[in-house]
Amino acid sequence: MHGGEEADQLCHAGAIAGAPSSNSETHGTAALESSLPARLDHIRDLHAASKLLQCHRVLTTTDHHLPPLPRSPSLSHIRRTCAESAAFYAALTDPDPARPWTPAYAGPDARVFHRGEEDGACELKVEGVVHAPVMALMGMVYEVELYGDVFGFVKGVEVLAETGEMEKAVRVGFAAPWPLAGREMAAFAYAVDDLDEGGAVVVVLRDVREGDVGRDGAQVEVPEAERGTVVRMEVRFAVMELRPQSATETDLKMMICVDPKLAFMPLAFVNWAARSVFRFSLRILESKSQNLSDEHRKRMESRPVYGHIRQRVRDFLARQSIEFREDEKVDPRHRSSFDSQARAEAPSRSVMLKFLGFR
Repeated sequence: MHGGEEADQLCHAGAIAGAPSSNSETHGTAALESSLPARLDHIRDLHAASKLLQCHRVLTTTDHHLPPLPRSPSLSHIRRTCAESAAFYAALTDPDPARPWTPAYAGPDARVFHRGEEDGACELKVEGVVHAPVMALMGMVYEVELYGDVFGFVKGVEVLAETGEMEKAVRVGFAAPWPLAGREMAAFAYAVDDLDEGGAVVVVLRDVREGDVGRDGAQVEVPEAERGTVVRMEVRFAVMELRPQSATETDLKMMICVDPKLAFMPLAFVNWAARSVFRFSLRILESKSQNLSDEHRKRMESRPVYGHIRQRVRDFLARQSIEFREDEKVDPRHRSSFDSQARAEAPSRSVMLKFLGFR
């Protein structure tokens, strides 16, 4: 269904809803309804440009001032994806007084928190400042296939489907300390460009679901996990906010809600994951972004998507009167500033014995 047809349906819906009580209301409603085709085109353009949060705001405003938008498969898909990204982003940015976070670590450049769910899931959150070239950081986050070369605990990455320039379905394996079996996730990941209104790039990740399709329109197929050797986790959602402050400094927030499929999960293990794994991962992300691998550089030079990302970052910083130079070096005083004390430490023996029933 095209914009004109949807506009006609909307105008009809407004007509049968009842006549306005005054001429001014009539003229106001008519003016709003006459702009519907342009509004619908704007909504589609925002969605196609991965500006899902901005699109969600436009949809919310449109719904508030106009009769319900007509139903169509394309608009329903836009609504679902925009509402999903907005809900996950709100979980990261809007505090819930009824569910306070437990601090796991608070340092000069990083803060880590955790909290548990009654059904066995846990949530981890980290906030910090990453001193690295902003484009290098974007490349590190985008190139999921190279995570195994960056993070030692990642044991294999398989791209299940390329669903768009800014989205893909992946299967990622993770090492786990004894006596636990390895874990894996089958996830759908996508980026949201909110630089124009929110000043950030947002990355969203959640389990692959029925209805997720690739560019060819086919359902994303997820292979079964290997029984007895790997356990598939349930990643309810993960969301990362990258907020550039300069060409070499980015404020970062990340939150993940995951059910690792453990019959029993000691609080000490959650605290270890927050203090060690999360802290160390962000430290590695900063360090590797400061010293890109040859493979990362090759991909960033050859893939068209980086031209788009580069221009968006340049325009955003220009609006802040900040000059963007992709090859700008990090101030030596900050080269190791991101939580330099973080270490890749295995959980203590006492923590792991709890999984065997020893208290």
